[in-house]
Amino acid sequence: VSTAGFLDYNTNLEGFVYVWTHGNSPFDAAYPNPFYQNYTYNYNPNDYTQINRTGNSVAPGDIKIAAGQGFFVQMTPGPATTAPHETVTFKNSFRSKNHANNQFYRMANNAGSDDERNRLWLDLNSTQTSTRILVGYVDGATNAFDRMYDASTEVKTAEQNFYSTLNNEIFKIQGKALPFNENDVVPLGVNITATGMHNIALANADGLFTGNQNIYLEDTALGIIHDLRQAPYTFTGTSGIVNNRFVLRYTNETLGNDDFINNSDVLIFSSDLINIQSFNQTIQSVTIHNVLGQLLVNELNVNSDKLEIKSLQKNKAPLIVQVTLEN
Repeated sequence: VSTAGFLDYNTNLEGFVYVWTHGNSPFDAAYPNPFYQNYTYNYNPNDYTQINRTGNSVAPGDIKIAAGQGFFVQMTPGPATTAPHETVTFKNSFRSKNHANNQFYRMANNAGSDDERNRLWLDLNSTQTSTRILVGYVDGATNAFDRMYDASTEVKTAEQNFYSTLNNEIFKIQGKALPFNENDVVPLGVNITATGMHNIALANADGLFTGNQNIYLEDTALGIIHDLRQAPYTFTGTSGIVNNRFVLRYTNETLGNDDFINNSDVLIFSSDLINIQSFNQTIQSVTIHNVLGQLLVNELNVNSDKLEIKSLQKNKAPLIVQVTLEN
């Protein structure tokens, strides 16, 4: 069944479907409460992919729903109805003999389609889980909400989530208008369940993003614009919802700010500690001076790609951090 045909016809549904990917073990320690009483197995909610005209939130390609393939739909918000139920219609015209039916959760390359699609899949990774979103510049989408091109999501306190935002709404898939404008920016939000190290990474891309188009992540809290093509962006995340820290962008130019441009060699950031991470070389040594030139820290023979400085008391004084790599 064509998902687009099915959703075009059933306008009482949100413009996307959920399909179970079964990418994780059915026993997931991160989700200890089973659906059915004391039944042993449970399932990771991130194992559902959302699909609409922009694409599949998990990977390139479009999914045709095979005969016998289970999927979920979501009704459009609206006033309560006195009718006993809503109806969803399936028609033979949604089916095609050209859709092979030899396996479930099947991806196709949408061969023959003339639609222009330029898409990015981004991951939010923690030590326990990974959450993926899709942003696509595709034929038919606008920069406002589009039922068939934007797929909403929700935040649950106990579950990590990652999403783009538009007019205070949050989306797993966001379709954007063509022609592509490199000055476009897409605000991103996170729900982090455990304070610690996380990263945001470029998982996949197609269309113009497979060429030389720059892809950056801006961390507005630290004043950093990071090149996602070079490496994931690692940061310390505090448990909770943050919707105003990260921005997906395509240029490293800002108005009126001298932002630090990080090309992934070394990342230095501070919270209660000073954290230093090298992405390409082992750290040999680290020295830290104050603006008077006094030596505060002299770490020799680090021989690691990460270092935490715990010996300095947190204050607002400027510091000079010198990192020497193995090369």
